[in-house]
Amino acid sequence: WPQEALDYFLKAEAIESGFWLKNQLNIAKCYMQIKDVAKAKEWLQKIAAGQLVTAEDRDVAAEAKTLLAKL
Repeated sequence: WPQEALDYFLKAEAIESGFWLKNQLNIAKCYMQIKDVAKAKEWLQKIAAGQLVTAEDRDVAAEAKTLLAKL
């Protein structure tokens, strides 16, 4: 299931890149599930470096930084 979910998250991101940081976090988590550490790291770094507008964005960025530290 992680690959199927990843495909949908990537399609959503292709339609409107950066529309929802949590989508990017889900992409990173899917890459972690399928053991593609390089891609997961790339997405997590993108989130951590991004512009944080809402409280949810800050929570997502904090989770991304926590996951990055584990990689």
